[in-house]
This record gives sequence, structure tokens and C-alpha cells, in this order.
Amino acid sequence: MDRSLSKTGLVNWLMLLVGGITVLVFAQRSASATGELAAAFLGVAVLTALAAWFQMGLAGREEAERLELEDLSRSRSDSGLFAASAAEVAPARRAREQFERWVVPIFTLLLFVGESYGVWYFWKRLERPDDMFAKPAPAALSLAIFAAVSFVLFLLGRYSARLAQLEASALLRPSGSAILLGALVSGIAAVASGLDWAGFGRWDRYIALGMTALLALVALETLFGLVFEIYRPRVQGRVGRLLYESRIVGLLGQSGGLFNTAAQALDYQFGFKVSDTWFYRYLEQSLSGFALVWVAILWVSSCIVVLEATVANSGEACLMRVSL
Repeated sequence: MDRSLSKTGLVNWLMLLVGGITVLVFAQRSASATGELAAAFLGVAVLTALAAWFQMGLAGREEAERLELEDLSRSRSDSGLFAASAAEVAPARRAREQFERWVVPIFTLLLFVGESYGVWYFWKRLERPDDMFAKPAPAALSLAIFAAVSFVLFLLGRYSARLAQLEASALLRPSGSAILLGALVSGIAAVASGLDWAGFGRWDRYIALGMTALLALVALETLFGLVFEIYRPRVQGRVGRLLYESRIVGLLGQSGGLFNTAAQALDYQFGFKVSDTWFYRYLEQSLSGFALVWVAILWVSSCIVVLEATVANSGEACLMRVSL
């Protein structure tokens, strides 16, 4: 395991920890339900990145141990006998195997319990919206903080995801996807704070309900992963997918992964390379612009209010008032 990959995993965990604490503090100060949901997602990302970084350390020690044993075996004449005994005295390899066999499933189970509790907690709080918004606070400051956290996490997440792809590192991929998801939920919290600042405070609860449903979906995926892991066939030499790595988080955190999945589904459905057509490539490149234009049109249309005609006191003139 390359040391740079392990350092990147550690930096991802630290940045997620700092970002999660920052989002939680300002979400509570501004009474933002979406901000608190974003902090919950960041908490899940912190735990995932921590587990991935610790497993990267175990894999690194196992690789160093393997190289050391190979050097020792080449320097000995009785290499066959030494190789047989070396296979029995490999503490780093045994530690990694025990970690994957016992710690990872227990950790994933606790992660599912935490996600389920988060769904129940926020659902109960969102049933009483008056309790969520009891304390007014400046939304502009929260908007700036959430946007800054989203920007920093996005830059680091793009670097980590690209590095994991280039190095084919399965252990760096979960933290890269998690930090990109942290950037996404922080951006959503910034949008909710912006709507609150513009006078559309009720949208904070609606967005929080949607994020609660997303958290429930991630919890279900974690549960299904635990169940399927019990019946997954073990093939010698074949490395399975990390149990705590979420495919939903990977799809949401990396837009390229979402487009690749959609392209594969369309290619399979139509029987030819739909993803190679000019229209699909144009749609993939311009989808974000279309989404921004649609949001702008929706916001402008909500600013126009047409009042019914009213009769003046004289009974002859009618007044049509259109307020923008």
C-alpha cells in the first residue's frame, strides 16, 4: 500500500470530521433541519472514512511484511522450508484477515443501527416542525459556512476519487465517495439556508424530509449488504466489495458513476451503444446547466402573484394588481 494513499485517507477522515462538526454547530445555531441532516450524513462519512483508513494501514503492514519475507526467502538456501514456516508466522496478514472477518461485520452492523436511529430521530423531530424552528438565527452566515464546507470537500473529494481510480485502490474509494457525498449534502444545506434567507423557510423542512428518506435508503442498503454477505460465495483469490462501502453513496457522490450506471442500463435495454450517441453525450455534458435553468425558472415563477380583479368604490373601474 502506497504511503500517499494512506495519507490521503487520513486527510479525508480529518476533513470530514472538521466539516461535520462545523456543519452541526451552524445548523443548530440557525435551527436548520437540512443542516442537521447534512451533519448526520457527514457523521456516517466520518465513520466510513475511519474504517477505510484503518484497513488501509493493515493492508500496508501486510504488504511490507510480504516484501520482507520475500527478501528473507531469497537469501536462504532452504527457501521451500522457510516459505512453509513463513506462511504460519505472518502476524500482519492474520491481523488483516481477523479484522475483515470480525471487526468489519460488527462495525457495519453498528453503522446500520446508527443510521436507523438517525432516521427515527429526524422523522420524529420533523413531525413537529414548530420545535425545529423555535429559535430564529441569521441564515446568511449559515449559507456562507455550508457553501465553504461544500467547496472544500468537493475539491478534496475529486482528488481522492481520481487518485483511487488511477491507483485502482479499493480502500481509498469509500472515503473518496463519502467526502464527495459530504460536499453534496453541505451544498444542499447551503441551498436550504439560501431559501430560508430569501423568505422560503418552509422548504427547509421539505428538503430535510427528502434527506431523511435518503438516509433510510442507505440504512436499508447497509442491512441488505449484511444479509447478502452471509450467503455470498467465497472464491479463493477473489476480493469482495467492502462491506461498509455504500453503492448509493458512490452514485450520489460521483456523478460519473451515476452516468456510467445509466449508460450501462440503456445499452443493455436497447441492445446497442446508446452512450456513444451524440445526444447522450450532449445530455451528459449539459444536464447540470439544464437543472440550473429549471431551478431558476421555478424560482422566478414563484415570485409572480396575480390578484383577482376588484371593483373600485365608484363601481365603474376595475383595478388589476400584479405584484412581483
